[in-house]
Amino acid sequence: MSPDRKGYAKILGACRLTREFGLEYLWVDTNCIDKESSAELSEAINSMFNWYQESAVCLAFLEDLDFEDITLPSSGDEVVPRTRPVCFRTQGQQQHCRPELARSHWFTRGWTLQELLAPRRMYFFDKSWRILGSRQDFASEISNITGIRNEFISGVKSVLDASNSEMFS
Repeated sequence: MSPDRKGYAKILGACRLTREFGLEYLWVDTNCIDKESSAELSEAINSMFNWYQESAVCLAFLEDLDFEDITLPSSGDEVVPRTRPVCFRTQGQQQHCRPELARSHWFTRGWTLQELLAPRRMYFFDKSWRILGSRQDFASEISNITGIRNEFISGVKSVLDASNSEMFS
């Protein structure tokens, strides 16, 4: 893939994180699904829940979010190797670690629901591959954005055992 093609930075960042996680394989929708083929796209969408469920970790690249003005927390556990959650300070110097996820186009894609609910572990990254946090870190925000009850997002309850009316509030 040419460095000037859309998706190149996404693939490079995902490769770097795959190595940091100590994983051997990486699947990237940008590179692994031929979106020009309706048959392949349909087959991929029908298979995605299983792919995400079987994954070691899911990395959500929110290419339309950018947090330039950040300060890192002075203490706390690392979320992924050599990376800490992105935090910022308000004018009142209060520290927050909750970016406005609702602004991201990621939540409007057709397969976001599968990508969000199926994996055991999931982390969100901004357009510079800075970690924003895990799915559990943002469970309340994601619940507000999607209408899916918090216990399904945080993994307390399995989506496989739930009806649609039970899952959505």
